[in-house]
Amino acid sequence: MKKRKDWIRKADKRKKKKKDRGIVDFMKITYHFFQDLPHWINELEDPRNPSYITYTQADLVWMGVYVPSSQ
Repeated sequence: MKKRKDWIRKADKRKKKKKDRGIVDFMKITYHFFQDLPHWINELEDPRNPSYITYTQADLVWMGVYVPSSQ
């Protein structure tokens, strides 16, 4: 069992949880204003060979958006 001084208070947990909602908030806003965006992206011409496709174009775009900048 953890020592009392190592316990995390509920208020601290709430602050941390509220702070770590960046992606969740981004997705809520994006889907609210651009509900059809994944469909629009998938309607674009896909130059990839269909037998090798695992992820949709929209999935690849979202992964690119979520990757943090290295600079």
